[in-house]
Amino acid sequence: MIADLYLVRHGRASGNRQGRYVGRSDPPLTARGRREAEAVAAWFESLFASPGLRSAPQPRAVYSTGFRRADCTARRIARRLQIPLHVEKDLRELDFGQWEGKTYAEIMSSWPRRLWAWYEAPLEVSPPGGETLRDLMDRVWAAFCGIAADSGGGRAILVTHGGPIRALLALVKCDELDMQGAAEHFFSYSCRTGSVSGIRHAGPGPAPAHMRPIFYNLRPCR
Repeated sequence: MIADLYLVRHGRASGNRQGRYVGRSDPPLTARGRREAEAVAAWFESLFASPGLRSAPQPRAVYSTGFRRADCTARRIARRLQIPLHVEKDLRELDFGQWEGKTYAEIMSSWPRRLWAWYEAPLEVSPPGGETLRDLMDRVWAAFCGIAADSGGGRAILVTHGGPIRALLALVKCDELDMQGAAEHFFSYSCRTGSVSGIRHAGPGPAPAHMRPIFYNLRPCR
């Protein structure tokens, strides 16, 4: 069975423009973020009403993370498509611990060695009091595979955050579930607010060998 899974990064939230590390805090969407959310919702409505997809399986559900910035984006999509909205907390952003809400410059000033260690070995090193990249990849991958299985060969939309989307794209890029290889790809991806990426699952199991990106970082017009 083929399942198309759409990964949406929520609209811009307070702190995103300043480059702050926003993980487990819960800022609202900005005015621009609300416009981005509306644009994504309208894009999905237009996409699935197009002649090529009108007779194809429609998305069965929208999944969000329980944070306002994701939920507000997801609700607009669910309302446009008239499909249910579910919360999957394992799709949440990385826990940045003591780095939460701080800019790169602020972190570099207070934790320079820890920051460089994190960049060098993100699977083993975490922000103080936070998660490692391995922690993020483990829980996001398990949630992703569960949603792929539940989609039953249809489509699903996952409204989540930059870190989880980059983690999923990096994992899918690897021929095997190779954490080290995925970690090397993780920092090479960008993921803008209000963007959509797609992954196709076309095989009997959840292994990355059966998955491939179908598009990346598409930004619906605002």
